[in-house]
Amino acid sequence: MELDTGHDESLLPGLAISGQVGLAYDISRDGRQVVAAAKDRDGKPRLWLRALDRQSPARQIPNVEGDSPLFGRNAEIFFRKIEGDSAHLFGIREDGSGLRQVSEQAIALPLGVSQDGEWIVASAKSVAAGALGILAFPIGGGVPVPISSAAGTYHVTWSTDGSLLFISVPSGATASRVVGRTYIIVLARGEMFPAMPVGGFHSEAEIAGLPGVRVVDAFDATPGPSGNVYAFSRATVQRNLYRIPIH
Repeated sequence: MELDTGHDESLLPGLAISGQVGLAYDISRDGRQVVAAAKDRDGKPRLWLRALDRQSPARQIPNVEGDSPLFGRNAEIFFRKIEGDSAHLFGIREDGSGLRQVSEQAIALPLGVSQDGEWIVASAKSVAAGALGILAFPIGGGVPVPISSAAGTYHVTWSTDGSLLFISVPSGATASRVVGRTYIIVLARGEMFPAMPVGGFHSEAEIAGLPGVRVVDAFDATPGPSGNVYAFSRATVQRNLYRIPIH
């Protein structure tokens, strides 16, 4: 959409984007491409790329099935592949080459890639805690790092300069939206994570107790172009009363 005129058009015409709300597509860090998941005629999830300037048509990444795509470094796309009753993290290059499995551990959903491109954050069951939480998987392979097992932790992302970590925790839901808080955590230079307890954060109180943390009264706060700018949604519900004659 052009914000000054309100004119909009579809980037992927004819494709029904599929996947978890907020996780069905990703925009590259340079703002030039979008990758999205859409089911083909056989109902299989496929990944599609298109330039945001719309100067070339959308193209399918060949040789792959998956959803919840994320841009990584060096023209690599990370995504979730469901096999049987479990799902795993995979990576593939934009041209369909270099397919690889990032980790042997099953995940629920991939949520984001760290600003330095070294970690993928995903919701997964911690081997130690045995409960669903947020883990950081090293893209180059290795043991995942637990970030949070706080109940309901969902959204984890970094500011564009990598100096801030946003962690969102829901506290409930209304008829129209999830409600909760987002904690904005100041990171040491060159670090992608703050000092964390063994096994990650276990409660909101532990997150809130970090030095210099800021709290935003919104579940979906998302970093903007600087640390002092962020976006979040507000929802309202309007209901009308009707009278229907009964015969």
